[in-house]
Amino acid sequence: MRPHLAGGLAWLLQHGPAGRRSLAKASGLGEIVVRQEVERLGRLGLVEIDRRGTRLTARGREEFSPILARVKGMRELQLRGLALDRFTLGALIAGVGREGSGPTWRLRDLAVREGASGAILITQADGALRFSDSGEPVGARNPEDARLLYENFPGLEEGDLLVLVSAAGRGAAYLGLWRIILELVGWPQAG
Repeated sequence: MRPHLAGGLAWLLQHGPAGRRSLAKASGLGEIVVRQEVERLGRLGLVEIDRRGTRLTARGREEFSPILARVKGMRELQLRGLALDRFTLGALIAGVGREGSGPTWRLRDLAVREGASGAILITQADGALRFSDSGEPVGARNPEDARLLYENFPGLEEGDLLVLVSAAGRGAAYLGLWRIILELVGWPQAG
């Protein structure tokens, strides 16, 4: 059982039904992996499946609401200096900040266990994007990437955290990103 996979699929399903193929394409995961997880979520009563696709049930929306409320956005990013591999996915998490993120190395290791090449955590603090481990402004080392992050996540506020996960493939980046997200905001109740 991988709750971070469930959380990532709930993120994709929050705005309405989707088919297994579109879920697989959006996540970069194989259709078999998606089908198995959707079936498991169905047995738990968190999703329902019909001819229009898979959708969150009322119980599913309730179970995943603490996670979905905290993730303000997720994007594939085309960064230069901060990209650690072919694919980089980023997520904006509300109100985690520097203190709430824990040791960066521990969170990076969680992503690597899912197949990612690495992860970078960046917080919005004192009016600037800062590396969460050192507090150094991102713009001091990577001004173009800092600009791209602001463009891709226009809703950044003080105390928000950007999680960037890179991998050779989209699926590994997706799993690594969601593993970190659920570590930061909590596990779904229904595991």
